[in-house]
Amino acid sequence: MCCCYNIDVVDGTQREKEVYFHKLDQSFSHMWASFLCVSVPCLPKSPKLRTLFFIWVIYCLHINILYLSFLTSFMINPGSEHQVSSVEELIHSTLQYGYHNGFDKYFNDPTDNLMVTILNHRKHCEGDGTRCLLRMVIKRDFSILVSKTLMEFKNRPELFGSDGKPLYTHFRETFLIYDFVMYLTKGNPLLEKFDNIINRVVEAGLIDQWWEEMKTSIRLSRETLDQEDETSTLTLSNLVSVFVFLFIGIGLSFLIFVTEVLWFHFHKMFLYLTV
Repeated sequence: MCCCYNIDVVDGTQREKEVYFHKLDQSFSHMWASFLCVSVPCLPKSPKLRTLFFIWVIYCLHINILYLSFLTSFMINPGSEHQVSSVEELIHSTLQYGYHNGFDKYFNDPTDNLMVTILNHRKHCEGDGTRCLLRMVIKRDFSILVSKTLMEFKNRPELFGSDGKPLYTHFRETFLIYDFVMYLTKGNPLLEKFDNIINRVVEAGLIDQWWEEMKTSIRLSRETLDQEDETSTLTLSNLVSVFVFLFIGIGLSFLIFVTEVLWFHFHKMFLYLTV
């Protein structure tokens, strides 16, 4: 606004030369056009007004360069919100959380305020928690307590993005640990043999190997593999729509041109007859 006023004041001494800068609204319009990198209808003629207009153009150029630079960097890397990384942050956040009610026994500690809060505000996830998992990755307003092994086993396409990366994350710290055991009757003669076999399997790494093979087979069975990788070349049939719109635009422009010529001819004839 100050620049527009200065242009109007500077132009006040030479109003005969500067026709397009007589009024404040005209000056504001020209300044706004320069700010948007649009040409003005007429350049200033007086030296003082040219100097002021040149300074304004340089200023607008710097502002546009900075704006486009920040806009491009933001579009490339918009950043991300703070990721919930602990149970305390999860409880104090707006996210809802839940698990199967079978885990309630691990939180049944009245002396721990954290456990009491989790137990009072948790949502129940029925079955294996599939509905809660889908809500977590689709609506992104839910967090679920589930074992790491189950998440690796549930290799559903809905849980992964187009780039193949999972749409969920987990806490770095282990929140809950529980074991799987095999029960035998007291005094069973097979107890020692089972213990030896289990120890040998664990020490040989067979459990990890079997688990990796199981995850691979599950992933391959659920993924849709494209066996035929067909390649197609770009032909003129693929560009039919482009030429159709091109000829439509040419036809409309020719029609408008003929209409303007006829309008100018009849308008000139009408003025001649009236005079």
